[in-house]
Amino acid sequence: MIHLSTLALILSSSACAAVTVSPSEVGPPAEEKLLPPLDDRVARVLRHREIFHTPDNHPLYRATCQIRTKDEKYSGSGVFIEQDMVLTVAHLARHCEGGFVCLEPGDQQIKVIDVWLPAGAPLYPFTRSEDIAILKLEECVEQVTPLDMLFEFPSLPTCKRYESVLLSGCSLGYKKQSQPGTFFYYGVLKTEPFSIKLWSPKGTVWYGDSGGPVVIKRGNSYLIVGVISGFDALDNYVVDVSVTSTQYYQDEVEEYLNNN
Repeated sequence: MIHLSTLALILSSSACAAVTVSPSEVGPPAEEKLLPPLDDRVARVLRHREIFHTPDNHPLYRATCQIRTKDEKYSGSGVFIEQDMVLTVAHLARHCEGGFVCLEPGDQQIKVIDVWLPAGAPLYPFTRSEDIAILKLEECVEQVTPLDMLFEFPSLPTCKRYESVLLSGCSLGYKKQSQPGTFFYYGVLKTEPFSIKLWSPKGTVWYGDSGGPVVIKRGNSYLIVGVISGFDALDNYVVDVSVTSTQYYQDEVEEYLNNN
């Protein structure tokens, strides 16, 4: 059984990587004003543990990694797309050149030697536009099997509304992925074609999941359709999970991979 004191310690020591935005409130910085009372946070962690699990042999779980900044402060999540390339979000990657990638929290660190960002990538963590990035590593990680992106297989069907998707990340000090039937693809907005919207009747992402992959299953393969960018909270209740679409950045991503 998880004691509240243990969960409180986890929450107090973990850095916040996912973006939390509340358009209905103004005042102190968002990371301060939206922090719910400890009891609410503990309850949310318990729900989080119910909808996520740690299947060691799953392709998505194995390809997911933790990202740390140069000073080794916890930063967020990513997914291997080559043995020396990690896909993540720009609001994390901007601070990760010279940082590290770990297959598991606390595991061996692989140094980041280059960062690709779109031209309009966010300067600040509360900006989701252009929120995608690639980290190039100092060496190949041979024990990793990278995941492909959906746009690499143009003959395969794209996502359909309410199709089940899987999420993965390294928040709360451990790596995990969502249970099937927790998150569903919903679509994109005309005003935000770069951002995929998800729907979930059961749970949400948590601080630290930013940069984690969102995948769909095609045959026996799990293909990346996006990376977790953030979530919107109203009255301390998460109402929307935002995901940056890899398809929207296909040309730029392919150009960087081909040249590196």
